[in-house]
Amino acid sequence: MMRGLNYMEIGRSGKYFNTKHKTQIDNLMMFSGYRSNFVLLENGFYLRVDSAKKIVRNESVLDVIDEIYAKTKDLDREERRNMLQSELVGKVIMTNYGKTAYYRIEEIIFEDINSIKLEDASISLKEYYEKKYSMKITNQKQPLLKVEGRRKNSEFQILLIPEFCLMTGIPENFDEQRRKRISENTIKKPGEKQR
Repeated sequence: MMRGLNYMEIGRSGKYFNTKHKTQIDNLMMFSGYRSNFVLLENGFYLRVDSAKKIVRNESVLDVIDEIYAKTKDLDREERRNMLQSELVGKVIMTNYGKTAYYRIEEIIFEDINSIKLEDASISLKEYYEKKYSMKITNQKQPLLKVEGRRKNSEFQILLIPEFCLMTGIPENFDEQRRKRISENTIKKPGEKQR
């Protein structure tokens, strides 16, 4: 039913968002949607539907990596890489190609993109993105993102390209006033105009 209304499920959490309709707040996009799940009550199973919001930044993970590198240019290579790991590991990101999906970063991999081959094919990661999504990697020296896969207890790993992923959530450097403005837009009543 949600798909028929042009809502798409993001992740596997029962949250559906209409990604065509978004609210721009500062450098953020806010998607509105619904969260649904079945609950067992005294009289049987009921479908519970609540409103939901998802905040995604307009900056790619590569933008954040470049920003961290610019701030730490006086440190040696190993220290900069450690700083990158501590800043990004555990963060949730969104792919902005194919079917939208959310992933949590497990590790930053510092390997040459051109040397990575897919396990089930003889093509490189670079060729895979070009053939499947018609996307060209512009920065050949960017690290890769190893993210949590859906198949637990297996050696299967997912590697993503930072320039093709967006950061999610409110940036930590946002001041209280900007956070308040986002909060006001998040709890907006139906029919009320955006500020």
